[in-house]
Amino acid sequence: MARIAKPIPRSDLSESLPASDRRQRRSADIRERLFRAALDLFAQKGFAETTVEDITETADVGKGTFFNYFPSKDHILLAFGEMQLSKLEAAIEVARCTGEPMPDFLRSLGVRMTQEPTRNPAIIRALLQAYLSTTPVREAMMDLQKRVHASIAR
Repeated sequence: MARIAKPIPRSDLSESLPASDRRQRRSADIRERLFRAALDLFAQKGFAETTVEDITETADVGKGTFFNYFPSKDHILLAFGEMQLSKLEAAIEVARCTGEPMPDFLRSLGVRMTQEPTRNPAIIRALLQAYLSTTPVREAMMDLQKRVHASIAR
């Protein structure tokens, strides 16, 4: 009778990896869970009605953990803006390197900018409402817009 190997518990596998790699992956995973939970809740309940406690409960982390990754829920919006800016900068760089004609670039830009997680119109609506209602977010977004203009001008 063939012997079936006993599966190695996940924790044993992760112990063979460098601690910093595990920590970085875990940190990135928690940040992503918080980010996605917040966006989902903003779409469902609205930005103003969503609390940090709602976000941490949905992401299944302690409330204090949230503040290790984001100083406030407004910073979720800034992270979203940074993500969108990164998409735009990558698209511009590809267009420059490939010599993509402007009409083609503009057509593909809409698709790139509306990829996950912005595919949900409720998320966009909640983000726009938050943008209009909070001065710190509006000011930070204006700084992002300046960076967009600088990227395009290059």
